[in-house]
Amino acid sequence: MGNLSRKTDAGSGMMEPFAFENSKKPATPWVIAAILFAALVAWQLDYFPRLRPASSGTLAETSSSLHAVTPLDASWDEIVDRSADLQPTRNDAADPLQSALAMQSEPLDTTVVPENTRNSLRQDSMVRPASFELAEPTDLSAQSSSDADSDSQMGVIPAELAERLRAIDMLFRDGNIAEAHARLSWIYWKQPSYRRLIKSRLEHTAAEIFAGSDYQLEDPHIVEFGETLNSIAARHNVPWTYLARLNNIAPRDLQAGQTLKVISGPFSALVDLDEFSLTVHAQGWFIHRYQVGIGKEERTPRGEFKVKEKLENPTWYNPDGGVVDADDPSNPLGEFWLGLGDHIGIHGTIDADSIGTARSRGCIHLADGDIEEVFNLLSIGSTVVIRD
Repeated sequence: MGNLSRKTDAGSGMMEPFAFENSKKPATPWVIAAILFAALVAWQLDYFPRLRPASSGTLAETSSSLHAVTPLDASWDEIVDRSADLQPTRNDAADPLQSALAMQSEPLDTTVVPENTRNSLRQDSMVRPASFELAEPTDLSAQSSSDADSDSQMGVIPAELAERLRAIDMLFRDGNIAEAHARLSWIYWKQPSYRRLIKSRLEHTAAEIFAGSDYQLEDPHIVEFGETLNSIAARHNVPWTYLARLNNIAPRDLQAGQTLKVISGPFSALVDLDEFSLTVHAQGWFIHRYQVGIGKEERTPRGEFKVKEKLENPTWYNPDGGVVDADDPSNPLGEFWLGLGDHIGIHGTIDADSIGTARSRGCIHLADGDIEEVFNLLSIGSTVVIRD
């Protein structure tokens, strides 16, 4: 991935309309007809640039088949960057994620669902609290749902979860993906012991919403003359590289009148030190979970932080003295750095075995493919919560 500023500059080069006047004799009717015919043929043969569906790798495959659910980290092999600001129907003063974390032993009164979702709040699919009335445990391994988790076949699923999953599967089959994902995200935060049982469903709905080209959570954006990917992304509080990847379009190919899928941001992250994990979310809506390495001897600070800087190919300034250049293979920061302040950040690593362990000086580090993806999901100003 190249320098972000250079990509942004490239995004400003839009094709300007032009016209010229022929000072010679007017074109004859047959010449005009030939030109029109040639233009029609060129359009049909795709010689003119068009907006095409995003090819988001694994995420796109996930959104097209409930049987092929694979991790997000294998999907975005180039540009990704983005976020999503989804205002919940609950008027909690705090982030709904934080409310969920503070009340993990008690269910919320209602499922968190964004207000600005055009497709999610249809009259025939309003979100309702999941029922806890089922009296007997139910084994979902025998259900006919096409996205039943393989993990669920390992044993009997608790009755309350079985009832919730039935409702979620029905929502998904009806095309109510936003409601289904809201309920799965609720389970993820409120009932973490069930995470293994909802993993494939959760990753699938996340892929449909945050990476698939078909499902529109918000009204699509019609590109106006003079707009760039950078300006459109800034309006939605997401990095322009995310929109480019989501819509499979290069900045130089953007043209007025094109339709883009957009999602509002920014994204946030929650780091669970005890679990060696980092979860990217959009105001509580699950996006993906990554395994991380953390600081040794309790050196990773706890609390709420903001992303203050984003650097590609960072130079490492050793606190003990010395400088390691960006392209030096011994640079422990890897290729990406998300600075949180006070020399603490999220970065890559040259030691793959350190993932899932506490070895660093205090920073949070991820595998190469994972850090690139997280780097492109989080923006300057994104919130990062670190907790035990």
